[in-house]
Order: sequence, then C-alpha cells, then structure tokens
Amino acid sequence: MFNVNTPFWRFLNKMTDQFLLSLLWLLCSIPVVTFGASTTAFVTISMELHQDLEGSMFRDFFRQFRRNFKRATVMWLGQIAVFLFVAVDLRLCYLMDSGTGWFLIAVITVLAVLFFMAAWYTWPLIAHSSVSLRQIWKQAAYIMVTYLPHSAAMLLLLGIGFIIADLAPYLGILIPSVICYQYARIFVWIFGRDPNVQTILEEGAQQGG
Repeated sequence: MFNVNTPFWRFLNKMTDQFLLSLLWLLCSIPVVTFGASTTAFVTISMELHQDLEGSMFRDFFRQFRRNFKRATVMWLGQIAVFLFVAVDLRLCYLMDSGTGWFLIAVITVLAVLFFMAAWYTWPLIAHSSVSLRQIWKQAAYIMVTYLPHSAAMLLLLGIGFIIADLAPYLGILIPSVICYQYARIFVWIFGRDPNVQTILEEGAQQGG
C-alpha cells in the first residue's frame, strides 16, 4: 500500500532519524562539559544523513563522540572561557555609563557575534580533520568570513528557533533536529566546493593516517 522508497517516505525516515539524533545530543550534553563532543557527533552524523550515507546512527554517534571527545572538549572549554571573558567585559563597559562604554559594548558585541558564528564551523572541522585546534580556528574564521551570508542565515535560523521555542514550547524538542540538519546541509555544501577547506581536510587526513 505504501511505497517506502518514494522521496516523501525517504525524507520522513531521514527526519525521524534526525529527531532521534537530536535526543541523543541533548542527553549527552547534559553534563555540559561534554557539549563539545556531543555537538561534534551530532553535526557529523547529520551531515552523513544528508548525504544518505549508510550506517548505524546510534553506533556512529557514539563512535564520533569517543573519537573526538578530547579535542572537542578542549575546544568547548576554550569557547566557554572566551564567552565568560566577553560577558565580564560587557559588564564593565556597562558600568562605565559613558559614551566610550557604550561604544565598546557595540564593538565587543559585534566581535562576539563573529566569534560565535565562526565557532559553528569548528565542530565539523574537528570531526573531518586531525590538524591542530589552532588551524581549526583559522579555517573556521576563513569559512565564516568567506561565506558570511550563509553564516548570517545560520544565525537567523537559530534566532527563529529560539523565538518558536518561546512561543510554542511544545515544539522546542523538534527545533534542534531541524536547525542541525540545515546547518549540516551548509557544511556539506561548503566542504564539497571550497578548495581551501578541502586542502586542510586532506592535510588532516594525511596527518591522521
């Protein structure tokens, strides 16, 4: 009666897998310190789902989680440190209560947003390359600037997700899966077309080998 090989059913199955994947991500992110490893696995398997790569979703998720745990955790703790530093700076500038203080708040906010957008690209790069975290950051910054419209669209999508979750909390559990899948599509597209990104991925593969 139902042909499971039609585009509709394949898409429905893919979205079901993506939803289950988001539950795994939420569960494995609860300790907070594991957020980096969990996000790296979430993004990586989402990219594989988008590319219709065969595999066991649960097994592959935990394989990526274990494989990238150390580097992803170091990256995540570093990002937390930066955001705490930014929060303290913004607070100090606010307490200045002057024109200079408000100007610094604007500058720091813009830099923080750029840093935040670049941070998104660190997770798939960690999973697909074994180069140093410093090189990962350089490449993430390059991608963020080169594909700024895509980075801005990702930021907008995240903002819309928060608004929907606030207005309709019952949809909140679906939002991470939808957002991550859209991010994965962008990552796959960039990784497949940009020769500079492909170079660092190949260098990382050679070093890892």
